[in-house]
Amino acid sequence: MKNNYPKNHANIIVKMTLTHTANGKYEYDTLYNGKTLDKWIEDVNRHNCNANKWNYFKLQKGNFGYDNLAVCITYVFQYIQENNKLPSLHKCCKLIHDGWIENYIYWRDNKPYNGKRGYKRPGNPLNDERRNNCAKLSYDDLPEDEQEKDKIIASYLLENIILKKPKKVDSDSDDNQKRKKSRKSDSVDNQKQKKSRKSDSDDNQKRKKSRKSESNSDSDSDSDDNQKRKKSRESDSDDNQKRKKLRKSDSDSDDNQKRKKSRDSDSDDNQKQKKSRKSDSDDNQKRKKSRKSDSYSD
Repeated sequence: MKNNYPKNHANIIVKMTLTHTANGKYEYDTLYNGKTLDKWIEDVNRHNCNANKWNYFKLQKGNFGYDNLAVCITYVFQYIQENNKLPSLHKCCKLIHDGWIENYIYWRDNKPYNGKRGYKRPGNPLNDERRNNCAKLSYDDLPEDEQEKDKIIASYLLENIILKKPKKVDSDSDDNQKRKKSRKSDSVDNQKQKKSRKSDSDDNQKRKKSRKSESNSDSDSDSDDNQKRKKSRESDSDDNQKRKKLRKSDSDSDDNQKRKKSRDSDSDDNQKQKKSRKSDSDDNQKRKKSRKSDSYSD
């Protein structure tokens, strides 16, 4: 029985069945930023041909080069998803080289074209010295011309496609985010310090008011004590005045008594003197009379 399949039915089946890279890890229809992985591969391949001034040729699923770009681009998007930010250009180049190493070693060691349906033998046989050496080296240790190949793809991804969606970019962007967080942290610390100073100020105000209250209380108490002492001193002063007056009165009385006694004594003396003078006068009278008598006698 003759079938009705078209002559190219094998190719149609291959296109329908190839949904993963040869190592089975990465699906061609995975969406990244609104586009499937196979669409990213097409765009990157076109840019790569133009940048290297190659004649453009469309890569096909099942080719070594197609899986190279699939794995490299996936490495970049996985980094973005895991870190929620874009890689720097240098980091993106390293990711692309690491993706190339994974795919190259798998194709070189497993030769999927020898058993897996739909995969094609590479035009340039694998396991050559140049690519084996590149697979052993990190991106930083690659020759400059090999680094440039990765840089062309990385620059295109970062500048023309991926920058439309991601939230953050590392390197300068990371530094800006860190500075922003640092400023935010400083702001929070400043707010805390401000609140702490305000609290201290409030405490100082309370202590000040408390001291003022105590001072007023002490002042009132001192004032009362001063008033009492003042009254006591006034009372003492009054008593002193009374005692002084009393002493003065006593002193005046004593002096008066003394003066009176002195006057009495003087009066007695005067009486005595008066009596003495009278006696003398009497004696004189007697002598006078005697002389007169004598005169008459003679």
